[in-house]
Amino acid sequence: ALLTFAVRKQGGTDAAAAHWRDALKLAGERPELLGSLAQMANAWGWTNETESTLWRAAKDFPKERWPLESLQNGYLRQRNTRAVLDVTAFLLERQPTNAAALNNWAALALLLHTNLTRAHEAARQVYDRGTNNFAFVSTYAWSLQVQGKSAEALKLMDTLKPAELNDPAVAGYYGAILVAAGQKEKARTYLDRTVGAPLLPEELKLVSDARQKL
Repeated sequence: ALLTFAVRKQGGTDAAAAHWRDALKLAGERPELLGSLAQMANAWGWTNETESTLWRAAKDFPKERWPLESLQNGYLRQRNTRAVLDVTAFLLERQPTNAAALNNWAALALLLHTNLTRAHEAARQVYDRGTNNFAFVSTYAWSLQVQGKSAEALKLMDTLKPAELNDPAVAGYYGAILVAAGQKEKARTYLDRTVGAPLLPEELKLVSDARQKL
């Protein structure tokens, strides 16, 4: 890895790539060494090498949690919604009964308007498995809203506690649903809860579109 860094600094692109392949080969049988390579690549600002090393660790060492967690955290910092969806989908392949992962996948798919039929079904499934889980309730309510069922969506969201509705991760969706239901003044309060929150680009657009209808 250090040879890669040195040669790359001198402009030896092809030689640097060869050294990095050698580093990956040497580290390939031990997840902690792949983790070290990923950390070094990240410290040097090598985004592609960091991602590819983490994905390799995730695929080759399925019992290790840190590669997917690192990928997800990195993509969230980048506000890369589709990449976060890819990580969640990969996790679901490994853990198909993981309700939290299924909920996250459904929420992201709904945001991206992709695989909507499956997303709606997934949202219903996780709600049925955790009707008291505010994240599951919120996702299913937004699924109903995407299907044009604003009254049902609002009824479901109104079952949540005030503190849960005020959570910025939920407030934007609730505000948008309130706007669709014609309760614009109430909606403004919840849309304001999202100001400064680390939302994904699609969530920011969702809030922006709702504000334009106030």
